[in-house]
Amino acid sequence: MSHSGSRRAPLDFKKLFYQDLHREFLPDLLKKHGDLLLRRGADGGRVLSVNTEKKVQHFKFSPNETNFFIESKHFSTLEALISHYYETGQTLSGRTHTKLITPIYNTFDMIDSNRLTFREQLGKGNFGEVWKATLQPENETVAIKILSGSASAKDRAECMAEAKLMTLLDHENVVRLKGLSFWHQQQNEPPRLLIILEFCNYGSLDKLLEKNMVEDRGKVRALLDSARGIEYLHKRDVIHRDIASRNCLVVKTDKKFTVKIADFGLSRLAPDHYELATKRRLPVFSTAPDTLEAREWTSASDVWSYGILMHEVYNRGVNPYETHFLGLGTKLKEVMDQLKAGFRLPLPKGMPKELGDLALRCLQKSTLRPSMTEIVAAIKAYHTSQRLP
Repeated sequence: MSHSGSRRAPLDFKKLFYQDLHREFLPDLLKKHGDLLLRRGADGGRVLSVNTEKKVQHFKFSPNETNFFIESKHFSTLEALISHYYETGQTLSGRTHTKLITPIYNTFDMIDSNRLTFREQLGKGNFGEVWKATLQPENETVAIKILSGSASAKDRAECMAEAKLMTLLDHENVVRLKGLSFWHQQQNEPPRLLIILEFCNYGSLDKLLEKNMVEDRGKVRALLDSARGIEYLHKRDVIHRDIASRNCLVVKTDKKFTVKIADFGLSRLAPDHYELATKRRLPVFSTAPDTLEAREWTSASDVWSYGILMHEVYNRGVNPYETHFLGLGTKLKEVMDQLKAGFRLPLPKGMPKELGDLALRCLQKSTLRPSMTEIVAAIKAYHTSQRLP
């Protein structure tokens, strides 16, 4: 592959450099042949890491290096060396046929783990644990997802993908990523990835609904906030794929009650649609039957799940379809067939008619479902008509 026909844009070396990135996580960033980044080495020097056709290769340069070369060509700076091979498309290493093709720029805010003080464990899952912590010197309360020390390479890759996706998001109704860190729990153990998130002081929406702690106006606010969050995701070409009250977090102050979309473990950046290529557990009772059948997600898939979320908000945080079908012991194929044939449960008691009608529109065939922008407009209209604060 030669780039002589068109000159490539110069590399941004500030963005290319990773101050604190451990080797175990490099395959999760350098996925394709020619992907490259620059990172700090253990001796304080710099390391050029590149995906070759077979593995990630590392070219190390000491802190006091003054003559930079790989195999033959010599350069006065490392930047000049990298720029030469990147812009010309020449082979970096004849032995491995390595080329520098795609820079993987650092979009993460890396946070020194010494700035974190762990306070209490908030939850635990297959991936690891969630903790409440304090970030210094800001004295800011944050939430931290800690990847398990026994996590597989696939688990690591999925956590890195989730974090990378979250760097693209910035909205009041979406939980914000604060940064990443690497933490050595034991000196002789590999580092554990920490995903540092905005702390939501009232926890998950489903737990508040279960305890009957959300009044009627708060339920409408929860629906409006979550709809705005999903609308924002869709405008950024992100399909969430796991919309549910358990994945909505709540921030409450004296003046404001705010719901935020969280948990992007299943989310994907997909401008048109996303096709599931591997078998994995899915939230089947909040996923559209057409999506389960085709194993293909679109923004309309999230709209169906949002319709189920509307039911949950007026059913104390419980998915009534899950309760119904599990109670009958219905097999998944029968569930899909019944839903495709038009079976729908009665709307929960206490759900306003305007919102109930909207929820049922979300549970229509994919081509008939409203967009999230239409849903936001409908809920805002209801909110205004009821003169809710």
